[in-house]
Amino acid sequence: MTDEKLRKKRRRLIRLRRMFGLFVLIVLGAVVCLNWDYLSPEAILLKIQRMGSLTGTTADYPLDISGRVVAAVGRLGNQGLLVTDSGYYRLKPNKAEEFSHSLQSVSLSTAGDYAILYEKGGSDYILESAGGRIFENSIGGTIRMAEVAPNGNYALLLQVTNYASKLNVYNSSGKQLFSNFTTGSKISGISFNKNGSLCAVTTVDTQGGGLVSTVTIYNISSGEQVKTLTLTDLLCIRVYFQNDGGLCITCDESAIFYNSSFEEKARVDYKNRSLLAYAWDDGDLALLFQTDDPLSGRSVEVYRSGELLYRIDSDRKAKGISLQKGRLSILDKEELLVYQGENRMMEKAAAAGSARTLLVGNSVFEIAQNQVAAYRLNAAPDDQNP
Repeated sequence: MTDEKLRKKRRRLIRLRRMFGLFVLIVLGAVVCLNWDYLSPEAILLKIQRMGSLTGTTADYPLDISGRVVAAVGRLGNQGLLVTDSGYYRLKPNKAEEFSHSLQSVSLSTAGDYAILYEKGGSDYILESAGGRIFENSIGGTIRMAEVAPNGNYALLLQVTNYASKLNVYNSSGKQLFSNFTTGSKISGISFNKNGSLCAVTTVDTQGGGLVSTVTIYNISSGEQVKTLTLTDLLCIRVYFQNDGGLCITCDESAIFYNSSFEEKARVDYKNRSLLAYAWDDGDLALLFQTDDPLSGRSVEVYRSGELLYRIDSDRKAKGISLQKGRLSILDKEELLVYQGENRMMEKAAAAGSARTLLVGNSVFEIAQNQVAAYRLNAAPDDQNP
């Protein structure tokens, strides 16, 4: 091969390399342009900043939350979850871990070992598990409501227009499983069954001058409607799936229990009493009432499948309740009380400004305006309800 042929061959190789390099740059440029929201310098910096929020700082009890606004409290596996306007705490028996977030108007939903923190009226949300954060995401739309299932499925209710909403359901990896548009009636609640295969959607409307609540149950896999329940003259507050596959629907004037075929089997009416708070755990429903005589105090009634298990009367001003595995905690005006069934097992003086209580395993947490206290109970809760 002559020198001239070698030179031509080298020039062709150089041109090919340059063309290949130019092609690679064009492809990379196209990828960056198409994913600018994720690959821009600002987005990369935000991801780096968010990574810092994955590392929590440890604090002992009583936990100082001065200057924080408590947004929500829930149970996350074997720990509590306390969400404030600027961060959230994983409440463990002997310590608390603090994490930061950048969500505005933050709300919370918890179920089993999962939790979702989201911006009500915004587009960002965080999916958490008992083991740690799963991911943080932003969606194209305005989040009105979010709900998580015990298996990690979660639902986002998005405001599409002033008169239309879109309900999307995803698995714990963020893959969309189900989508449904609604118009007219206002969606007021979303609930999942234990394995996340069924979703109950509650809407509230007016007919003939009265309220009508409708609970529609969807099969997530097929998208089909399984059952529609209509409640006339009742405002549905919350829907719970029971362990046997049935439902408990808590309303402003009644609590209605259904079997696994979604046929009504029991009803608790409290039309002439004021429902102040409620709590649910593994098929048991606790209701806090103002008694008929405001001077005589308040009462907590615990039901299972529509049958009254026990009643606790308070001659003070009970305001916060929590229920777990047969135990009931009541935050009274001056005391934090814990019951195993009807038997009182703990009594502590409540801190000033205490507003919430949370039972988690063998611990009970008292959440006041400026601090969180944690107390160990004498014995672990029985896995069998009383």
